[in-house]
Amino acid sequence: MKKIKYCIVGGGVAGIGFIDGLSQRGEKDFVLFEGRQQLAYTLNWMPYAKRESKQLGLSMTGVEFKRYLVNNDRDLSKISFSSRLLDVDKKNKIIFVNFNGERTEQIKYEKLVIAVGGLQILYGSYLLPGFRGAGIFTTYQTGEMLTEYNFLPGKKLFILGRCQYSYETAILAQKRGIETTIGSTGEFAFRDGKTPVYENIEILEVLGEKDKRMTGIKFLSGNKEVMLEADSMAVDGKFIIEHKMRDILGIEWGLDTWRARLERGFFLNDDVALAGDANKPDYDFTHQYEKAFNLAKEF
Repeated sequence: MKKIKYCIVGGGVAGIGFIDGLSQRGEKDFVLFEGRQQLAYTLNWMPYAKRESKQLGLSMTGVEFKRYLVNNDRDLSKISFSSRLLDVDKKNKIIFVNFNGERTEQIKYEKLVIAVGGLQILYGSYLLPGFRGAGIFTTYQTGEMLTEYNFLPGKKLFILGRCQYSYETAILAQKRGIETTIGSTGEFAFRDGKTPVYENIEILEVLGEKDKRMTGIKFLSGNKEVMLEADSMAVDGKFIIEHKMRDILGIEWGLDTWRARLERGFFLNDDVALAGDANKPDYDFTHQYEKAFNLAKEF
């Protein structure tokens, strides 16, 4: 059985930050496992709003930050692509990893770092009275659709949310020729001067017929009732870690409450640490990198 001192699961900004932190301190006995064929996949659809890292001394969009991370001089032999964590035996400190969907290996670890990204879920995030059917996605799903695939969510998109994903999704959609409107349940910090934005709205009804696409959205903006035509809607969902990982680690976790039973900060116990969205969701990718980088100095 192969033995590795540090096993890092997840090749997003947190996973990369952790291995960069290990490398800086001179640690060489580690492997990062990433399920896809690329690092920092989520940053593909964050090309507009910039984030600033004082620690790194840079200000970049998500796409620029991905380029910065990928182009860094890094030992690629320490990164295993197309490798997915299937199970964890915490008692015996063994992980079960599948490679390329073909073979599964058992690997003995000394330290395990869970840096898997969160998934967005839609239901329960907002009360959406009325029609619930075709054409309703999360902003995360819509962003992936617009950048990674050749089909569109619709021709008239309504975005419900107030975070960076909402802003990024709006610009991506407009560049694909989609008529786009943003409705924010509070104040909206990101503006491009082109996308119509309604702030402090209250959803009254999602319009449509059973087994068909939605046809519009009705909401209150201030004291005014607004009805917009829309054949699709992107909703800021709640982040939630994958069910299998929650079961493996015994974590109760969500956007508003996360109870990972961490003994101190990022640590599930002396052998397992959580980094990135697995520890606490944060849209600021530079923060995720910095926190994981610094975590590597003490774990």
